[in-house]
Amino acid sequence: MIELDPIDRKILDELTADARIPIAELARRVNLSKTPVAARIRQLEEIGLITGYRAMLSPLKLGLSHVTFVE
Repeated sequence: MIELDPIDRKILDELTADARIPIAELARRVNLSKTPVAARIRQLEEIGLITGYRAMLSPLKLGLSHVTFVE
């Protein structure tokens, strides 16, 4: 189990809500400067806690109005 301090948890919360948040804004929200925030993100990526960044698409806007589950 990976132990996270409150700042790492806040960084993860902010990135979960908006993965495209600029480092400067993220740093402001967690009360650190840009360099330590960037280092923390890099460390979270290196240990495998952050595995990637993804775009969430709207199925309805793509014309995909039906959902099928197959087992």
